Amino acid sequence: MMALRAHTQGGPEVLIYEPSPTPTPGPGEVLVSVDAAAITFDELSWPETWVVGGVDRTPVIPSHEFSGVVVDVGDGVSGLSV
Repeated sequence: MMALRAHTQGGPEVLIYEPSPTPTPGPGEVLVSVDAAAITFDELSWPETWVVGGVDRTPVIPSHEFSGVVVDVGDGVSGLSV
C-alpha cells in the first residue's frame, strides 16, 4: 500500500508519500482501505502521534479522520464485516 508517512518528528515537511507494509488486523481490530484522510496541523505536534507508552511509533501514518471500506476483520469483531 502507499501511505503518507513521517520517519522523524516535525511538520508537514517531514511527510513522505511512499510504500508501506499492509497491516493485519489483530483481535478486536478491523483493516480499512482508506479512500480519504485528513491530517490536522496540530496532530503533528501531539506527543501521542510519535510516542505511546514510551515506545517510538515512527514511521507514523498520521490521520485520525478517515473514510474507507472494511477489507478485513480480526478475531472477536462483531457488528462489522468485509
